[in-house]
Amino acid sequence: MKLTEDQQFEQIDFQVQSFTIGEYENCSFIKCSFIGIDLAGSMFINCSFTDCDMSVVKVNQVVFRDTHFVGCKLIGILFDSCKEYGLDVSFNNCIIDNASFYGTKIKGLRFVKSSVKSVDFTNTDLNTAVFDACDLLHAKFDNSNLEKVDFTSSCNYTIDMDANRIKKSKHSVQGAMGLLCKYDVIIEA
Repeated sequence: MKLTEDQQFEQIDFQVQSFTIGEYENCSFIKCSFIGIDLAGSMFINCSFTDCDMSVVKVNQVVFRDTHFVGCKLIGILFDSCKEYGLDVSFNNCIIDNASFYGTKIKGLRFVKSSVKSVDFTNTDLNTAVFDACDLLHAKFDNSNLEKVDFTSSCNYTIDMDANRIKKSKHSVQGAMGLLCKYDVIIEA
């Protein structure tokens, strides 16, 4: 596998220019388009993606270790197909809608100011993760470990307290309403 280190890739459309499967260390990708590209088997270690469109990218057996996404579109990515224990990422100001983290162990993951709509977190270990100012509309939490997860500044989430582990998770008063939806209660101020 080809090793590429300390490189910057800027404004490349990988639908036009071939993407080379390989190991990328300390690389940055800026304003690149990866739409629908198959990254299968690649490794990204200590890399950053800024303002990239990675919608429906195939990530089968991909490793993202200490990798940061800023201002990226990551719509429809099946992160659950990444290499097991190879998913150490953070998201800042990203659109991650319709993605899947099904069954992954992503303790301490950070989502900051991101759209995380209709994302599948079923059977996911999110222990100590942070959702900072995120929109979680229709995100699915089922049999998930949400212990010590910080939802304080996020909105539009619904979590079944009986179907998830939520001990010591943090919520705002407004956000806590998403914990009570199942009970069909009326709360008035």
